[in-house]
Amino acid sequence: MEVEPRKKSRKTTTNRPGQIAGEPPKRTSSFGIHRLRRLQRMVDNFPLVSLVCQRHVEGVHPKMIIPEVKKKFRVEMKREDPGWVVRWAAEEGWLVFRPPRHDKLRQQIEELCPTLGDIQVIETMEVGVIAHGAARMLMRMLRSFDGHKDTVHVGVSGGHTMRALMRTLPGEMVHVSGGMPRTVHFHALAAGFDPDDPSTNPNAFVGLFDNILFPTEIRFTGLSAPAIVSPDTFEKLKTLEDIQDAFQSVQDIDIFVTAGTSWHKCSVLQKRLGEEDQATLERAGVVGDLLWRPISRQGPIESEVERRAFTLVELQELIKFVRAGKQVLVTLAPCGICGALKGGLLCPILTQKIATHLVVDAGSAGQYVAEMSRS
Repeated sequence: MEVEPRKKSRKTTTNRPGQIAGEPPKRTSSFGIHRLRRLQRMVDNFPLVSLVCQRHVEGVHPKMIIPEVKKKFRVEMKREDPGWVVRWAAEEGWLVFRPPRHDKLRQQIEELCPTLGDIQVIETMEVGVIAHGAARMLMRMLRSFDGHKDTVHVGVSGGHTMRALMRTLPGEMVHVSGGMPRTVHFHALAAGFDPDDPSTNPNAFVGLFDNILFPTEIRFTGLSAPAIVSPDTFEKLKTLEDIQDAFQSVQDIDIFVTAGTSWHKCSVLQKRLGEEDQATLERAGVVGDLLWRPISRQGPIESEVERRAFTLVELQELIKFVRAGKQVLVTLAPCGICGALKGGLLCPILTQKIATHLVVDAGSAGQYVAEMSRS
């Protein structure tokens, strides 16, 4: 016996706002809504969040946190709630991870390079952790000017490590109750260099300080110039009034802050230069770049190339600034893409006395110490 397929009945439905015509109505879980409201009430209770995070940092199991929260705040928590609260606090920037320092490597570098004012060797491969350590060191450097200068000028280069440092710095500055100069004036030392990631342009760092109340006045001076130019164009652009002012302001800078990159396939400088320029620098023994300027084990490279980065400071000038009493903070972290270490780049930075302050990962520091021990 053949049965005729049953025809589907047509029901007239009214679409809710935002619902596409013909689309089945979305089901809303009342449990999800109630749970979200309950969790929102938890994170709105800052003392409760503080307790949960502190116990988490102390290594207390969530099962032990729940009854303490119930006793102190009369709040019922489910077993997964402490983890959710900690995750929320981390997203809000309340939690900071501070890995151990490698004191032995630090002491060895201090013996090899006693002119360094301060050095931190950090046990990590994470760029963000190294950058946070550098931000804290920069804060100590700024506070050393308290009572000596009302305005401290800080020159900053660009790049991923520098962006991570500058993103962390506002959180460090906002919690300082005293001991800071009245004004911190940041200067961009280079033009935007990576067209694929304009957020690494030092001109963009000004946005990281927006809508934040600081005990110190924050000022910025940007640099409006192309990132890569020919040597002739570089000299011509230097005659423009705005750029002339930028070059003249370099003399006012008290602290230079920069990061270095090894010469390998992930190097933005290598990618931006032509093959002939790459070959020229490799013949000169390039091991990386600092302030977007190439450097070899013997020091800054002065070889003529067809294209160069537009920067306000040459590495030879930076060495002279150090001799004149200026401070230079260099941050070295493993490559954020491939994890390559930068011990080879650390050699010329320290032997040429370019840095006065250094934050570096333990892996790169170990490479440097091992190489110096062999030589």
